[in-house]
Amino acid sequence: MTNDQLAFWGFVLALAALLATVPLAILGNILTPKVKDWWASRSFKSLQSRIARLEQELTTAPTIEECLVSALKKSLWGLFMLVCLVLSLGFTTLLQIQKAEVSMVKPATTFLESHLTLGIPFVFIGMTILVLPAVMFKSALRDIEKLRYGKEAEYWRKQTERRLAGLHSKLEKLKPNC
Repeated sequence: MTNDQLAFWGFVLALAALLATVPLAILGNILTPKVKDWWASRSFKSLQSRIARLEQELTTAPTIEECLVSALKKSLWGLFMLVCLVLSLGFTTLLQIQKAEVSMVKPATTFLESHLTLGIPFVFIGMTILVLPAVMFKSALRDIEKLRYGKEAEYWRKQTERRLAGLHSKLEKLKPNC
């Protein structure tokens, strides 16, 4: 094979792999619970541990109400932080105006002294005003996004309960054989 043929077949293989990733990922997500349940149903002990794990997942999974409360708490905390930062910026601005008035009366001894003392607090407070609320609101948005998937969570709960019922019936079938 020549280098051109190798390059062509390499490209075809890479393209086929890229096109196959999405369907294979979907297939993997669909088949994983079924394969886990099938594998667990092969023995009585593994079936019992699988049922216990699924029941524990059902009890520890957050409800829609818990997600809503968490999102509201984080949103209010972010709002409080934003108000505190705006107030601190206003206070810093007043201090800088006072410093500027004092420096007009008594001139600065160096160029750096006159320019750096005015700008540094503004930079730090400005960065804090931009970054901290963004982090807080992003955290709250993450919880709100969980709420968006609340219906999916309820669907997951129903599916898991259905799977548990099926596993319990398999457990009953295996019980007399042990």
